[in-house]
Amino acid sequence: RLPFVVLADGRAPDYDGMLGMGFVRCFRRFVLDFTTMRITGTDPVSHTRQHRTAAYWINRGDWFGLERNAASLSRTQNHEGRNLTRLFVAFGKNRPDSVVALAERQLRYPGYDTATRTTFMLQKEHALEELGRYAEAAALLDSVTPLKKTATMSEKNLTARRAILRSLSHEAPPAMELAETTAIRHDADGLYPVSVNGRTGQALIDLNSYRTTMPRRLARRMKVRIVTRHPHLDDGTAQIGVIDSLRIGHAVFRNLVVNLVK
Repeated sequence: RLPFVVLADGRAPDYDGMLGMGFVRCFRRFVLDFTTMRITGTDPVSHTRQHRTAAYWINRGDWFGLERNAASLSRTQNHEGRNLTRLFVAFGKNRPDSVVALAERQLRYPGYDTATRTTFMLQKEHALEELGRYAEAAALLDSVTPLKKTATMSEKNLTARRAILRSLSHEAPPAMELAETTAIRHDADGLYPVSVNGRTGQALIDLNSYRTTMPRRLARRMKVRIVTRHPHLDDGTAQIGVIDSLRIGHAVFRNLVVNLVK
């Protein structure tokens, strides 16, 4: 019996850091006594210790957990595994420049199999696109196709992505200018006041995305430049545009790529 145990739902940042859940998992049954605030476990279970691999956190998209466990993982990983872990830690920490540098370094080594080399190349392509180096990203996708190992991308998606990147190749990379710090008060339904090419409007803010999305009709009203039209898997044809200036408070985003939807 324990006089006091903190229980949680198991969704800690690394999914494995809660003493209470670890205690509960050691028993098939447990009873909570809210009068005395005691927990009693019965039928103890002996679990074999789990040695999770980097793939466990990568597949869950848990970059924080991967970073926290990177040092201990390195003791059991080979050279290839350690490099993949470093790459995905940089990806999770939103450091595309580090991802490009790491991927370039590893692609020089001939020892990786096709699947691993494709992973490095696709991560590098994503980072190049995020940095606004669209021509380099398109050229890299051209070299990915012959590998015939695009598990995360179908041939149709690859063709569409190449068309988008080529059409953006002459565009300047995205940039942010911040005159001074500011607190932005949102309006109803979590919408924030913004200015698109000098025209006022409202927008949702997603810190996990480096692109934005808006309806085509609204884009025409906001004078968004249409860059390309390309085949899309869902609604036939999709459009890509570029917002020259998007202002949120004292921050101004320039050359922002936008997906235009119905």
